[in-house]
Amino acid sequence: MDVIKLKHDEFFKTWIANIEVAKEFLNQHLPVNVKNHVNMETLKLENSSFIEEDLKKSLSDVLFSAEISGKTGYLYILLENQSTHDPLIAFRLLRYMVNILIAHTEKHGNNKKFPLIYPLVFSSAEGKFKHARNIWDLFSKPKLMKEFWLNDFQMVELSEVSDEDLRKRNLAGAFQYFMKHAREKELLKIIDNGADYFRILAKRDDGEDKIKSIVIYILTKFKKNDIMKAKELIKSIIGSEQGERIMGSAAESFYNEGKTEGILTGKIEGKVETTYAIAKNLLNTGVEISLIAKATGLSQEQILKLKNEISS
Repeated sequence: MDVIKLKHDEFFKTWIANIEVAKEFLNQHLPVNVKNHVNMETLKLENSSFIEEDLKKSLSDVLFSAEISGKTGYLYILLENQSTHDPLIAFRLLRYMVNILIAHTEKHGNNKKFPLIYPLVFSSAEGKFKHARNIWDLFSKPKLMKEFWLNDFQMVELSEVSDEDLRKRNLAGAFQYFMKHAREKELLKIIDNGADYFRILAKRDDGEDKIKSIVIYILTKFKKNDIMKAKELIKSIIGSEQGERIMGSAAESFYNEGKTEGILTGKIEGKVETTYAIAKNLLNTGVEISLIAKATGLSQEQILKLKNEISS
C-alpha cells in the first residue's frame, strides 16, 4: 500500500510542477471569484513542503506564488493521496497555512502585511468527502468559536489598569501590581504602597510562598544599597519573624537557582561586579557565610571581615 501512495505523490508532483499544467489545473478548479484576483502569468513553483514527516505517505503539498490582487500571494495545494479521507484535513490545512506565513515572515521580515493564501485540497481518496470543510466545524460550538477567533483578540494593557482596580482583587491584584511597577526606579516606595498585599498574603496558608515569589521577582530590580532597606521594610510590614524567614528563604533560592542578577552571575544592573561585591550582596540578602564562601571562593574569615565592615 505504501508503494501505491508514494506513486500517487510522485505522479502528481511530476505533472503539477510543470507551470503549463499547473495553470490549466488551477483554471479548471479555482472558483471564478478567486481566479479573477490571480495573475496566472506570474505563477511560480516554490520549493517548499509543510507536511510532517510521519504524514508524508498520506499527504503531499505543492506551493505556488503568484500575484494575487496586485500583491505577491500563494496558492497552496494539499494532496490527500490515501484511500480514505482524513477527518482532520481542515485542521491540517490551517496548520500548514500558518507554517507558510511563518516561512514567509522568516524570509521577508515581519514589518509587512501577510500575503494572501488560497488553499485547495486535491483528493484521490475513494468516496465522497463527508467531514468538516472548515476549521470551525471541528469545534463543539462552531459559532461561538468563530466569534472567539474572528473578532479582535483581547489585550490587557497593565499600564492602563489603575492601582485602585487592582486593590479590589487580593490575589490577582497582587501579582499584577508588582508587575505593573517593577520597572519603576523607586522600588522601596512600590513595596510601601503595596504593603496591603503583603499583609493579606501573610495571613494565608500559602502566603509565604507567594510573598517569596514577589521578593525574588522584585529584588533583582534593586540597587545593591537598597537591598537591606527593602528587607527591613518588608519585615516591618508583615512582622519581623515571618519577614526574616521569607527573606532568608528567598536568598537561599537566589543561591540554589542562580536566577538573580548580581548574585551568582556577578551582574548588578548590567555591570560585572567583583567577587567582594558579590559576597557583599549575598550577605545583604541573608545567605549563610558557608554558602557565600562556596559561591565566591572567598574564605569564611574574609567574608566575616566583610560582614563586620557592612555592619560598622
